[in-house]
This record gives sequence, C-alpha cells and structure tokens, in this order.
Amino acid sequence: MKKLLILILILSGFSLVGCASLRNSTWLHHIDIQQGNLITQDQVDNLQPNMTRRQVMFVMGTPLVADPFHQERWDYIYSLKSKGKDDKFQRVTVFFNGDVLTKIEGDMRPNPNGPQPTKASVTLDVPPQHEYKGILVQFWEWMMPDSE
Repeated sequence: MKKLLILILILSGFSLVGCASLRNSTWLHHIDIQQGNLITQDQVDNLQPNMTRRQVMFVMGTPLVADPFHQERWDYIYSLKSKGKDDKFQRVTVFFNGDVLTKIEGDMRPNPNGPQPTKASVTLDVPPQHEYKGILVQFWEWMMPDSE
C-alpha cells in the first residue's frame, strides 16, 4: 500500500511540473491584453496651449484617470502586453488651470512645428455646450414669452 501511495505522489508531482511548463510554451495561444487609451503622436500634436477641457477630450478621448482630488490633471495611459514581445507602455498627462490647458507631460510631446498635414486636413470647430431646458421650462417660456 505504501508503494502505491508513493507511486501516486511521484506521478502527481511529475504531472504538476508538466502543467507548469506548458504555461511558457510557444504553441499555446495567448491573447494580447490592451488597457487604457490608445495614444498616437497625431493626437498629441493636435494639443495646443489654451485649449478647453472639452477640446482636449475631443482630441484625446476620455481620460483614463481623472482624479477628483487633483481636478487640474488628466492622465492618459496605454499598455499592451503581448506574448513574445516587449510590453508597451505610454503615458501622457495634461494639466489645466481652470478650464484651460497649460502643460503636457509624458512619453510623447507635441511637435513644435504643430501637427503634420495629412492627405486631407480637417479643421474641427467644437460647438459650445448649451444648457438643457426641461419640458416644463420650455412650456413656461412658450406660455409667457416676455417673462425673461
């Protein structure tokens, strides 16, 4: 009985070692893991001082980290983990003074010459955000047009 128990322990030990070695095998499929906002040099080149928060969000997207304790700072972070390749990590931090962009830090910096023109250059004008009026307020203004 003892010999059978020892044989089972030895075989289970070999099987555990075999499973652990499969983790690093090249023939198993491993997915790429992307996290955060994809950051391109074109996006960073389009950032300019004195842009509003809305304009920065239009160019860069929603920040990955918008800390409620540091509202003057937005962090854009991107990481990619691939099997057999070096991990890719990018970070861009933008700082605001009130509603105005003041500073850009991180792995990518804006091109001092501005964004490079592509085949089709597009200028975007972000319209101002309008205040939403509820249906009761709209009805009241319709009924009493000179109450303003």
